[in-house]
Amino acid sequence: MYEYDPVSGSLTPNKSWHMPPTNGRGKPCTANDPRDINGYLTVTICGKTYYAHRVAWKMFHRREPNELDHVNGNKADMRIENLREVTHAENMLNRRQQNSLTGVRGVYITAGGKYRAAVGRNNKVIHLGTFARAEDASAAVEEFRRKRFAELREQAASTTKDAA
Repeated sequence: MYEYDPVSGSLTPNKSWHMPPTNGRGKPCTANDPRDINGYLTVTICGKTYYAHRVAWKMFHRREPNELDHVNGNKADMRIENLREVTHAENMLNRRQQNSLTGVRGVYITAGGKYRAAVGRNNKVIHLGTFARAEDASAAVEEFRRKRFAELREQAASTTKDAA
């Protein structure tokens, strides 16, 4: 029905189909360009709508993903190198800040005009430092998240190993 190019991330209708496939009741299976309310590209297959990045992952890896993360944060970028399977906790670490004046999640402007780096963990705020430049505060937050991401991966691997 579709062809997926993992390098470009494009998901296109397969041209070898002479007629659009249907769901058995005559409803055509089509690709959607519009995004859903959260900004994700969607694909309609036999009358059912799916997230296009999940379809791309399944076509490439031949299995259903649990939860996917767009590494660069661009919801329209479906290149396989930009998609990674993650736990829900890992995915929340990589989400974008929606109301920060700096535009960087975890970096805030102080009353004195400096940049405060802080992250939440276990319902507590962890202060990572105050910096003269936003880039330095952002680097501190990214380093913390990188270490936390590695911790979560290790925990998931040991839990999987214990269960086996």
